[in-house]
Amino acid sequence: MLFICHQILYLSQISKGYLIKNAFIIGLFCFNWQISAEKEGSKETEKSSKIETETKDAQKESKSLDSKNKNLFNDKKVGIGVVLPKSGAMKKVAESFEAGFDICFKDFNSAGGKFVIDVNYQDDGYSVEKVQKVVKNLSNEKSILMGFVGTDALRSCLENKSLFLFPFEGVKSVDEKVYYYRASLESEISKLIEYALKNQLQNFAIFYENSIWGIEGKKIVEKLLDAQKIKPVASAYYPKGTVSIMVAVNEIYSKQPSTIICIAQPYPAFNFIEQIVNKGLTGSTFLGTNELFSIQNVVNRDRGKLILTSVVPNPLKSELEIVKKYRELMKKYKPLSDLSVSGLEGFIGAQIVLNSLLECDEKASVDELRKKIEGKLLKEKLFDPLNLSFDSKTRSLSNTVWLNENQDLDWAA
Repeated sequence: MLFICHQILYLSQISKGYLIKNAFIIGLFCFNWQISAEKEGSKETEKSSKIETETKDAQKESKSLDSKNKNLFNDKKVGIGVVLPKSGAMKKVAESFEAGFDICFKDFNSAGGKFVIDVNYQDDGYSVEKVQKVVKNLSNEKSILMGFVGTDALRSCLENKSLFLFPFEGVKSVDEKVYYYRASLESEISKLIEYALKNQLQNFAIFYENSIWGIEGKKIVEKLLDAQKIKPVASAYYPKGTVSIMVAVNEIYSKQPSTIICIAQPYPAFNFIEQIVNKGLTGSTFLGTNELFSIQNVVNRDRGKLILTSVVPNPLKSELEIVKKYRELMKKYKPLSDLSVSGLEGFIGAQIVLNSLLECDEKASVDELRKKIEGKLLKEKLFDPLNLSFDSKTRSLSNTVWLNENQDLDWAA
């Protein structure tokens, strides 16, 4: 191949007519030959590498304000930027997440106190390119950034020096500017595999999103199953930000699995389940993560059995104080909105921020806030049942995962 490329270069240098034309034809033939020779299994690696490369390139271009020592309180206001995919495939999750933030900050501001929260909600469209622009603009006026649905979105912004609090993602980046509330994706998938083995589920397939998060989830599933000497009968993906699931449906259906693990977002996951059941794959058990809460009841009623994990307690049934407070404020400020796990997760994150800020003095810096989040403040009564404790290795406050077999029941952790 290298020899042919040298010949093409030589021909292009010595002639402008017939030889160049033939060199082009030879090059085109070589290119097509190379493409056709590639194996199907390399596609996922290429897609993952492309995402990582785009992220690194974007990080190099990002210029941001170092806010580590910036004063938190500006004229008795604390500026917080919230970045969420309010349009696109993750719109419903973003709306729930925003509702959790909003009821917490509204209730705090309405009560009056030593400061107010000045929050700016921005849409990133579930796009790496757009999230970078949004973060660049927000970081000039806000010291604290929250939200960030998805691994790709967060990682593309980590050269920015702002403080990133409680992103909605489980493939964790160990960066001192990032604090997570939720347990890791591996912890969630481990809970699903534990359930599957306990209930003697067999014949596994994996349906996943072609993103850093989805590909990592697939690898975790394969690793945990391999430890049990189990090999999935099929795996197939859908392109990130789409509901193009028919290729995956056909590939997985052809292998007739009885257990399908979904590392997917709500809309594509629902379409996948609907289509594969319509093709005749009935009686299968679907396992999924926290993200699929909004489709669980419909699937269980009409399409089969969907068992999920959750990084928060049941928002509808739990009697923990912080969950009851979430329900109370949702009824007060968002009476027409549904209770959800993503809304509760946003609410808990916002409450942690507020309680940490209340422990800071009026001259406190962002660095001081970080110390409060890492400290024993989280042991107070409101957070006690959640067993929050900062882990410097994972930079997470919670390692607890609940198993959601039915939304009408309280869940076991």
